[in-house]
Amino acid sequence: MNDQCLPNRWQALFFLLLANFLNILDVTIVNVAIPRIYQDMDISHSQAQWVSIIYLISFSACLLPLGKLGDMYGKLRLFKSGLIAFMATSLMCAVSPSIEMLMFSRFFQGFASAMMVPQVLAIAVSMFPVEEKTKMFGYVGIVGSLASILGPVVGGTLISLNLFSLDWRIIFVINIPIGVIAYFGVKRNLANEVKRSRLRIDWLGNSLVILMSISLIVPLIEGYSLGWQPWILAVLAMSLPSIWGLNLWLKKPTADSRRPKLISVGLYKNRFFTNQAMFMMLFSTTTPGLFFVLTYYMQRHLGFSPFESGAVTLAFPLGVLISSSVLKNSPLSWQRYRVFGGCLGLTVAWSILYLTISYISVFDELYWISLPLFIGGLGMGSAIIALFQSMMSTVDREDSGTASGAMQALQHIGMAIGIGIAGQIYFISIDFYEMPLVAMKNCVLYSAVMIGGFTLKSLHSFIGKKRNIVDVVRN
Repeated sequence: MNDQCLPNRWQALFFLLLANFLNILDVTIVNVAIPRIYQDMDISHSQAQWVSIIYLISFSACLLPLGKLGDMYGKLRLFKSGLIAFMATSLMCAVSPSIEMLMFSRFFQGFASAMMVPQVLAIAVSMFPVEEKTKMFGYVGIVGSLASILGPVVGGTLISLNLFSLDWRIIFVINIPIGVIAYFGVKRNLANEVKRSRLRIDWLGNSLVILMSISLIVPLIEGYSLGWQPWILAVLAMSLPSIWGLNLWLKKPTADSRRPKLISVGLYKNRFFTNQAMFMMLFSTTTPGLFFVLTYYMQRHLGFSPFESGAVTLAFPLGVLISSSVLKNSPLSWQRYRVFGGCLGLTVAWSILYLTISYISVFDELYWISLPLFIGGLGMGSAIIALFQSMMSTVDREDSGTASGAMQALQHIGMAIGIGIAGQIYFISIDFYEMPLVAMKNCVLYSAVMIGGFTLKSLHSFIGKKRNIVDVVRN
């Protein structure tokens, strides 16, 4: 049976996106629970960061190879296996008696998510005819935005209600009933397997990516707390040869067509794609880390409940949803305007937040930070989708799946690095100044300065393109 002719393809898409919803939800919902985990398990600052970061590292490192496994052994089979593993590891997280067990479970939860997520879009694309794909992608974007919005609020509400006296553990338990519904919904509506291929996995390329991620992120999180011991510096130094080796490997063509690279040589030599992918990764270091420490600051030092801290941050994803919904059908020629405008909006937002965050001490004063968060959300919604669209516009059709996976992987690596940097700024500032407000303002300042740099970079690219157009017209 041809998957494109499935009469129940929209029902199947609903259950596929329900599973994808869990991954996005799990990235955002955990931040609200971090202060409770910190208090309940009596853990260090760096261990609190690892609860979020280890999931991101595992997910980003395994996303591309497990996507290839879907091509080799069947996307639907990998999706179902990944969803079952995600529910099992969610239960492991919920019953973890120690921080070591929780981090172990979170690592394999990221692995399970990486097994499941790349298959979702691949299966969805195979089910729909060309004329319905735009509508399908629209639903994918809406579900992603909705999960980002609901994460902090749902997490905060569940923890505040303390259902079944589970406290923070309920945020992992909730994955199981939703996962069961998604699993049986997909099983009912998708009985046929997707076509397989004989591709192989680039183990060397993936190993270099994992080495690069670990050598960058571990020192950022553990360096200060361990006094920057020689082995920490040695791990950090390993990032340079891993980056150099990965660059050489991706440039080198292979004679065997069944052994593709992590990304194809042609895609890697696409200068616009690689430059924008690097921009995307660095751009992703600026905001997730800020929200990690903001949630921690509001609960630990302002005494907000998990629900209140989630409600405060709701303004940002709401802005993302509005901006991305309004601009989703904008022409490709607008993308540079959107990236520049989005970066500028974020710069303005974090500059305002730097000035206003000192005015909030109780929940009734949340408007002091809700406005800048909403402006920042509008900027993020404008920039991030425009970056994705402009990058994909230069990619050949046969490389589109790999390019999309590479962007998601780099984005999550950037998020992990950003949480590590923001956490170090925050906790070092507390030790140095012994003033949580100063530590929080330092993190906001870091994000504002970084985004300001991206604003100038996007303005330079925008002006450069206009000059090229003028030169062409004159000649």
